[in-house]
Amino acid sequence: MHESIKIIILGLVSAIIFGKTVFGDELGGRLGVGFGYPSLSLKYGLSSRLLVEGKGSSGEGIQVYGGRVYYNFNPKDKIVLYAGGELDSISFNSEDEKGSGTMILGFLGAECFISERLALSADIGPGQINIADSVQSNISVSAPEWILNLGVNVYFGGKGK
Repeated sequence: MHESIKIIILGLVSAIIFGKTVFGDELGGRLGVGFGYPSLSLKYGLSSRLLVEGKGSSGEGIQVYGGRVYYNFNPKDKIVLYAGGELDSISFNSEDEKGSGTMILGFLGAECFISERLALSADIGPGQINIADSVQSNISVSAPEWILNLGVNVYFGGKGK
């Protein structure tokens, strides 16, 4: 089974066992664990409208770690529309190449609370990826890309809960 599918199934099972009732207007002070394609994340609600997230992804010869900031437009609804920004650090190491770089991304998306215990999210946005090979210092790439993120978020805890 593909690794991403295993992670999403683990997220759904965790939500059923450990999840707590949370809707968009209750995200302030809550911690969320995200199981997504292509990453794992921890999300924290500074308020019902403003959230921060640390995320990471690792694959064959590449690692990407970074953070996101979300702004929820309609936090009182079950389908919450949001916009945000992301900044990541990229490192890669293969037989022929080794190097690092950054990615900056703006995105628009939605998080749909499908039950009292979990939410599905999807967002897309234009990103700028800049990487350089550290073995051959004259090789670098800078390119715009459209980035899609899909995930399952499970929320826990909160103020006074």
